[in-house]
Amino acid sequence: MKVNLPELVPAAFVRRLHRFGALVHLDGEETLAHLVNPGRMRELLLPGVRVWVERLQGKKCRCRVWLVEKDRRLVCINSLAANRLAKALLSQGCWPNPPGPFPNGRYREVRPEARIGNSRFDFLLNGDNEGCVIETKSVTLVEHGIALFPDAPTARGARHVLELARLKSSGLRSVVLFIVQRDDAVLLCPNRPLDPAFADAMTQAVKAGVEAYALTCGVKTNALEIIREIPIGLG
Repeated sequence: MKVNLPELVPAAFVRRLHRFGALVHLDGEETLAHLVNPGRMRELLLPGVRVWVERLQGKKCRCRVWLVEKDRRLVCINSLAANRLAKALLSQGCWPNPPGPFPNGRYREVRPEARIGNSRFDFLLNGDNEGCVIETKSVTLVEHGIALFPDAPTARGARHVLELARLKSSGLRSVVLFIVQRDDAVLLCPNRPLDPAFADAMTQAVKAGVEAYALTCGVKTNALEIIREIPIGLG
């Protein structure tokens, strides 16, 4: 399962300006770049590191950062790519555990950006006898083979997984899907030292019956592809 990326060109990262903006060195000059990721990414966005950007026309930012090179491998840091991959997976009738076909006829509709009560979730699957709500999380931080989420405290993330637990208790199948946008992780864990509230929320949600899956990706300059499922550790 893969999604194609726009045409990308190499640039050099200079510095971050704010959550969604940075300076990169492109075409012989420093220029404003769009970052589609509010995470810290301090281990990735280092001065001088090579990034791959999409040129933009008629925008305040001349380009958008998609990939960064880390230890000779590519990491996708555009958090919207996780939703694109999840949509491609689900729209082709596949399930993340393991990546493969849905049971025949189980879900007929994949609805993105579904509002349920006062919350909005990434996907709602509808079938004849069952629905399923899915929240997708983009992961870029990997340390010693362990993918960690989040890389910055996220009250919104904790709120989402607790809401999934509430929906599960009301009878709706609920899933949190972590997309690790690199290929070097063998395990995913909540980043408890950084965000204990999210780690506690994940533990509570899984105990309540929320399903949790994690998939890693192969990253190239022209495509992002799901390659395997990895286990999740909540200890």
